[in-house]
Order: sequence, then structure tokens, then C-alpha cells
Amino acid sequence: MYKKFTNAEIAVMGFMLIAALIYRIAEDYKLIKVPSLIVLIVWLLSIGYIFFNRSIKLLINAISNRNNFYITTAEITDIKEFQHSNGSYDYYIISYEYKNKPYTQEIHVSFSIHKWKKGDRIKIKVDRNSPENIIIIFSDLSVALLMSIIGLIFEAVPIAVYIKTHS
Repeated sequence: MYKKFTNAEIAVMGFMLIAALIYRIAEDYKLIKVPSLIVLIVWLLSIGYIFFNRSIKLLINAISNRNNFYITTAEITDIKEFQHSNGSYDYYIISYEYKNKPYTQEIHVSFSIHKWKKGDRIKIKVDRNSPENIIIIFSDLSVALLMSIIGLIFEAVPIAVYIKTHS
């Protein structure tokens, strides 16, 4: 399932911020001249890691673990509200069966086009070796596709600007 940013992704974002600050300071005070091609390469590699890393990992995991997962449906059995200091959000309780044994999971982070209701059925993959490990198929595919589209936009804009300014 979709998870928040990893430590590596946060480190890459921090690196991008520091690199941008160094570039800006170097340009303002004429300390060193950093070639624009180097800036473009750093940008493309960093953005590529942030936006395409998860999609590539999802694809690799899907290929390497395709025989380890069983596709089934789960039912939304309850919707609860989680309160925290910044507000609240709804999370879902789902139930499913694997090898005639019932399982229940809490889903706190997922992506859906519409808001799920009690009784809705969703397609999931259940790990044959660890039935508590599930993947919400549509959620993972949607987030991977969305992240890839955003990544392509963030990659295409600087390339277009570089080509326009250097031609």
C-alpha cells in the first residue's frame, strides 16, 4: 500500500534544496560558475528518484512476487474516524478470507476515485506467505500512475526550458 515519503526520498529532497541554495548563492555572489547542464542533470536525477522510484519498485515487486499473491475481494465492514492534533480522517476496516480463514485489516492510507462506503467491495492481493500483508490493487496502480505523470511533467519542463535557452 502507499506509504509516506521514505528517508531516502526526504534526503533527496533535502539535497535538491541545498543544491538550489548553493547554486543561487554562487550565482548571486559570482563565486563559481555552475554549468546549466550540471544543474539540469542534478534536477532530472533527483526528480526521477522522487517520482519514479516507487513506480519502479512496484513494477519489480509485482513481477518478482506475482506467484506469491492471491487476488481476492475485501469488504469495507466499518468506517472509523481517527482524531489527532491536526484534525481527523476516516480510516476503513476491511475483512477478507484466505484459505477459509477470516482476516481483518485497518486501512489508513489508500487512494480511491470515490469515497468508500460500508459494504463496498475492493480488489486486493493477499500475500500467500503472510496473509496479513495485502495490496489494494487500484490504490497502488493509481498512485504509481499519478506519481509517474507528475514526474514526467517535472522532468519535461526543465528539459524544454534548457532546449529553448540553449538553441
